[in-house]
Amino acid sequence: MCMNMRPLPVLRGSRRAPTTEAAVDPSSSHPEVYGAPEPTGFAMVERDEALERLEAGLLAARRERGGMILIEGEAGVGKTTLLNAFLARHVGNVRILRGACENFSVPEVLGAVRDIARQSGGRLAVRTSRVADTFEALLSFLSHGAGPAVLVIEDIHWADDATLDLLRFLARRLQGRPVLAVVTARTDEADSRDRTARLWASIPLTTYQRIQLEPLSLRGLERLVGPRDAARVHRLTGGNPFYLTEYLAAGSEGVPSIVQDATLARLAAFDAPARTALLCSAIFPGRIHETILRDLLGDQSHDAVEACLVSGMLQQGADGLRFRHELARMAVERSMTPLRRQELHAFVLSRLKAERDPRLSELLHHAEFAGSPDEFVQLARQAAAEASDLGAYREAAAHLGKALDCGAQLSDADRAAMIESWLEAAESSGQSALVAASLEASLPFRRAENDPLRLGDALRIAAQGYWQVANIERAQVLSAEALALLEGAPESRELAGALALACLLDMMAGDGRLALDRGLRAVSIASRNQYLDVYVHATASIGIVYCVRDPAEGLRILASGADDAVRLGLDDKLPGIYARLIYALVLVREFAAAQARYPLGLEACRARDRFAQEAFIAGALALMQVDQGRLREAIAACGELMTRDPSAGTMLMPALVALAKARNRLGLDADPGVTSLRTAMPGKPDFLLHLPMAVCDLEAAWFTGAPDAAAERLSAIVAELLEAWGESWLLGDALFWLKAAGRPYAASDALLAALPEQCRLFLEGRWRESAEAWERLGCPYERAVALAHGDEAARRAALAIFDDLGAAPAAQKLRRDLRAEGVRTVPAGPSRARRTHPAGLSHRQAEVLELLAAGLTNPLIGERLGLSAKTVEHHVSAVLAALEAPNRMQAVHIARERGLLKP
Repeated sequence: MCMNMRPLPVLRGSRRAPTTEAAVDPSSSHPEVYGAPEPTGFAMVERDEALERLEAGLLAARRERGGMILIEGEAGVGKTTLLNAFLARHVGNVRILRGACENFSVPEVLGAVRDIARQSGGRLAVRTSRVADTFEALLSFLSHGAGPAVLVIEDIHWADDATLDLLRFLARRLQGRPVLAVVTARTDEADSRDRTARLWASIPLTTYQRIQLEPLSLRGLERLVGPRDAARVHRLTGGNPFYLTEYLAAGSEGVPSIVQDATLARLAAFDAPARTALLCSAIFPGRIHETILRDLLGDQSHDAVEACLVSGMLQQGADGLRFRHELARMAVERSMTPLRRQELHAFVLSRLKAERDPRLSELLHHAEFAGSPDEFVQLARQAAAEASDLGAYREAAAHLGKALDCGAQLSDADRAAMIESWLEAAESSGQSALVAASLEASLPFRRAENDPLRLGDALRIAAQGYWQVANIERAQVLSAEALALLEGAPESRELAGALALACLLDMMAGDGRLALDRGLRAVSIASRNQYLDVYVHATASIGIVYCVRDPAEGLRILASGADDAVRLGLDDKLPGIYARLIYALVLVREFAAAQARYPLGLEACRARDRFAQEAFIAGALALMQVDQGRLREAIAACGELMTRDPSAGTMLMPALVALAKARNRLGLDADPGVTSLRTAMPGKPDFLLHLPMAVCDLEAAWFTGAPDAAAERLSAIVAELLEAWGESWLLGDALFWLKAAGRPYAASDALLAALPEQCRLFLEGRWRESAEAWERLGCPYERAVALAHGDEAARRAALAIFDDLGAAPAAQKLRRDLRAEGVRTVPAGPSRARRTHPAGLSHRQAEVLELLAAGLTNPLIGERLGLSAKTVEHHVSAVLAALEAPNRMQAVHIARERGLLKP
């Protein structure tokens, strides 16, 4: 094939003008344009409102009230066309920075940011050492310059985790800056829909707007199809603008399978050189490398590509040629034979390797389909390492998984190392179910090596995985084998890591002394040898062990560990530390401190895509909601966690307990997820799950008046934990409920002294002071339980609290007890209106729901109903809790679906 150096054509009127790599003059008064708008090529129909919202967003950014706008819709609905029409209005008066996520088999890490960096003349760079530095650099780049900036990131349904983290980062920081961020996403990409939904659920609603693009209506389509039968065309295309374009361009009145057949019909109409040009172009996902395309096409490249541009199938952009739409590119690529595709990928790969600074993601993509498994494995390992450095563990695991599938010629040592790296990346990204069946896959290779360090670390990695999926017994077996190997060798990072894990496993097994000993040894080895990451991890393990006996010291250690992780730049360790710290704060009922740390914990988890730790933190907050009497809110939060990843094992235990307690207190049937997960509980009693679930069982038995069996089981667990740990404050709730159920545990003076004040007072028969202590903590349900053991006035007060909380089983039991004791005029239960309302709302709450549906704010609701702001807030919270809705908008949506609103 000969080289034709004649430049490829650029059509007049192109939306994007080519940019150079020259540095942008910081003093220039002309706004930069990185990826200017391309020609729309299609009339803008039924998009006026969307354009107005984009204009309003830009106007706010000009006034330094920046924000983010999401444009979403099905493939081909016109997201890019809308963007181009908007940007075309502002070329020259705003700074346009535009990048896109490409349709690679594994997403390129920060691919859209790399697009912008490549065009920034060196003013912006992607740093792989600390992803936070890249985020800060981009924010600064956006915030400083001539005029407002419009940041465009297209196709985030193909984004990697780091790009999604970037959007979270920016969303919280654009207000007060002259920046409008616009992102686009498909709604018909099933594989990525959950991830993008998680993204927007994690971003405050006040920081972004959503523009939902719908297909064209029949009336809108009639304006475009001329004399054709508009109803028939609408039926065939569904009103999708891209499908419509392809259908009309195909020039056939037949019934093509829309994109595939319509695109191929257009392809068939090309002459041979143009058809070859389009087929060769389709091998590039995203930007087409023009020099490589010239090599493929030879002397006819100029005319052939020009024909493709004239037809509209290809477009010239700032960064080169592209297909007008990814759907069309995929249709053309699929039309080739597998052998032809492989030949083209191999050719492109060889040319890319000869370039000065090729993109790793492009090399990897073409190597995967070029029939070069050895080269693909090498590139995949490199890409995985880069992804891990940037915290994109999901992408790292995907790269390594593909490499393992292709690496038939790997040595045993290389295969074992890749399996271990894959396990750690998958576990770090919360893919517990993915790794559960492969936790011991590397062990046969490591055993054959006769290398204690490598085998010991492989055993530790497998044990860590079993711990995460709650198979504690298998985790303990592998952990013990790892320690036996590593303790016979000199001090090492592997030994320190194995001791830190063993500390947690010993704690769950009820051996506090051994847990503390191993945790301290891990800290000592890590400190002495400057294994900083292991040091922080081991410190967090010790902190949670200390919390069992000395909560103040344990909380101090955990808080110090979080500070150390931040100071040392070990962001990777923050999710685990915050998970332990927030959980411990909830257990000691320091709710304000837990709530203050909650956003930090969530941000740390989401910045590293750590769903498992995020679930643990969210479960801890659900436990807090249960303690605060917010029972339906807790159920809503836990229900989402249980459906997102029921395989998260150990990390779901706080949510499991919270869900069981909340449903129990509301008199609801046991959740099936709770029942199934309870069967997988670790064998020996622990403070994390066995003890609180046994307390929950006793509480349910107390409602029925037959607590003996449940009390006996709980007493046995208390005795076993007491023997293992000594006098622990964590036994307080268990002893409180044993006393409440009339089956008190014979507690020693030392144990009583160790218990929290509210529990100790109740055990001493000082019910009034106990109730006051529970009230100070903000725990209305336990306060009512204490009052229920007092005089008649106290018991009536307890009844009112139970009714207010919706705790029907406890209220019914107390009513039965009062009547059995001859108390006259026992207060009736909740109003008939609440009992008969499908969602259990009172008459006033139903009124508030109707006004929410009408779009009224809290002040307007208060004005309409004559209520104070605080009362309105209370009613709105009650409505959200009853409907298990996270916000007002969702509550109205649920109410409409369930037919709860007036016609």
